[in-house]
Amino acid sequence: MRLASVHIFPLALDLLELSATVAFAVGYSLPTWIDGVAYGHMVWAMRLEHLGRIEEANPHWRKADQQYAAGLAQTDRHPFGRAVALSNRAVVLARLDRVGDATAALDESSLIRIQPIDPALLVLRRLHADSVVHFVNDKGQARDLLNARWQEAVRHAPFAEDAAHMLHCLALDEHDWRSAEAWDAKMHEYFARTAQEAWRPWPALPKVQIGPDRRP
Repeated sequence: MRLASVHIFPLALDLLELSATVAFAVGYSLPTWIDGVAYGHMVWAMRLEHLGRIEEANPHWRKADQQYAAGLAQTDRHPFGRAVALSNRAVVLARLDRVGDATAALDESSLIRIQPIDPALLVLRRLHADSVVHFVNDKGQARDLLNARWQEAVRHAPFAEDAAHMLHCLALDEHDWRSAEAWDAKMHEYFARTAQEAWRPWPALPKVQIGPDRRP
């Protein structure tokens, strides 16, 4: 997942798919691993789209949809994971111009009433999905939503990058070249910030002794 965040996508997907295969072989619960593969394809597609490489992005949007569908079909999953996966799939479906299916996925996510493991993450994933659905279906509402909740978007780097990209496109549609240029610069700023944050070292873990202590 960290490699996907820094956009080393081929290696990230190889490792995510290998992890899912190993998890299946040893009998681990699969949804989390399948969702990881889906997320890798989703972020790769998103970045390609931001660079204007739409034809290259489309296969990854489709692969992300297939993987999220497979993960959501699993019965042994936590409601929080299901809510996040549905929100992410709504982003993917909207990008594939399946707005009705995207709206249905987002509605289903919103109906899952739980005490989230990470409340902020779930709110931001749902906000991202809502923004993308509006961007595809109603650009005026998308602009109002993104401007109103930009301060929330910046708390989640992949969403911040995508939000800046959508605002850039909306400004282009309105022939507001100055704003379009500013949002394009902001998009690349958040891309760089994502990479910098992902490369920060993990906090040190406590040492765990395995087996008897044989020191004299």
